[in-house]
Amino acid sequence: MTTSATHPLTRAAIHVANQQGLETLYLQHGLRNPHALFADLLAGRLLLWGERDARALVESGVPSERCVVVGMPGAAAPQTTQGGSESQREGVLYLASRAGGSIVSSGVFRRTIEALRDASAALGVPLVVKLHPSDSSGIAEEVLDGAPGCSVTTEGDLTCLLRRAAVAVVTSSTTGLDACRLGVPLCVLNLTGEPEDVGYADAGAALGVEHAHDLVAALRTLMSDPDVRNTIAEGQIRLVADTSTGPTADALGYIAELVTGMPPRVLASAERFV
Repeated sequence: MTTSATHPLTRAAIHVANQQGLETLYLQHGLRNPHALFADLLAGRLLLWGERDARALVESGVPSERCVVVGMPGAAAPQTTQGGSESQREGVLYLASRAGGSIVSSGVFRRTIEALRDASAALGVPLVVKLHPSDSSGIAEEVLDGAPGCSVTTEGDLTCLLRRAAVAVVTSSTTGLDACRLGVPLCVLNLTGEPEDVGYADAGAALGVEHAHDLVAALRTLMSDPDVRNTIAEGQIRLVADTSTGPTADALGYIAELVTGMPPRVLASAERFV
């Protein structure tokens, strides 16, 4: 089983496993761009978070029997009503992508943090930047150094951070789906000059911002306009149902049942292969 079949070593391992007659599984990790082709096609079965990606694969020619919708492992229980509790929620939480990665360049990341810092000051609300675990660039710390009410963290439980935030902001991150599941108003701040990568705004689950000078107005709207908040909440419920909901509430348990239900010959061969 792999969560990334695009790396050359992983693809080689899957190829060898296929030759050995082993069951090969790809477990989805992260929302996929709904407009992009999938590259993770070497594995025999594709364990997917939701129906949206299964439909995209089948429409691109992948046999439906290879696509198994399992849900989003480890996800918080989805919000079943519009919005969430507003008590003790304040400020903006930015769930950062890795600076200098394939999607967010270091320059875009710096401009994004600067825009969030300026918006925090203009609105008079605190800003918390939750860095990607692999980010060691130091850009956020440099930009926010000395900025009132602004902080950077690499620690902290994501669910707890989201439950304390009035608004969550992402650029291209699966953590936006966690915000949707918890009913936290979401903004996509995309200063890359390219189309939104994972489709939150396209699905009506977030407000999209493509220019830094529009950020303050968007955040103010998400924090204060009940009609917009309700519309976004409805979009979030639809998106969660389509992209990260499996046949049971326990995605990990369902995956475990799939694996342990494999024929004994396959499991024994896997043990020898490992």
